[in-house]
This record gives sequence, structure tokens and C-alpha cells, in this order.
Amino acid sequence: MTVTSGAATPFDDTSGSSGSDGVRKMESKARTRRILRLPEVIHLCGIKRSTIYLWMSTGAFPKTKQIGPSIVGWDSLEIDQWISARLNGEDWKPEGEA
Repeated sequence: MTVTSGAATPFDDTSGSSGSDGVRKMESKARTRRILRLPEVIHLCGIKRSTIYLWMSTGAFPKTKQIGPSIVGWDSLEIDQWISARLNGEDWKPEGEA
């Protein structure tokens, strides 16, 4: 479908770049920050529960956030950053760490 009004859409890449960078920016603009539960984190990251908790204990994976008395979840932005770092061949570091 083509937009003919000339108005910018949320998916327009106005940075002037092209190729996969434009796709990556488009995907990140479309994402909304939310709380992810374990089944979705397993699905998104492609790793099992035991590996997630092992890597969390070593600081190699985002830590959970307490969202209720006995409920935890992950920040979707931290999971997105972790996935991007892994795809780029980099180690993930929590925000604020160098």
C-alpha cells in the first residue's frame, strides 16, 4: 500500500540512511516499552529458562524487575538491546556500565 498524502508515517526513515540500518530503525520505532514474561523472553531470545537465569547471575543477561509480590518480568527495551548486541557479536552490558 502506498501513502500518497506526502505525510510522514511512523515508519519513514528520515535519517538519510538506507539498507538494513533503515529497517532496524523502523523496527525500533514501532516497538513499545512493556513488561515481558518468561515464555515471551524464551521465544524472543531463543534460549531456555536455565540459561537465562545462569546468564542473569553472571551479568550477561538483563535482570528481572519485580512487578508484583511474586511476579517478575523483563524490560522489553533491555531485551531488545541484548538481542541487538548478540546479533552484532558484542557482549551486552547493563545501562550505566562501561
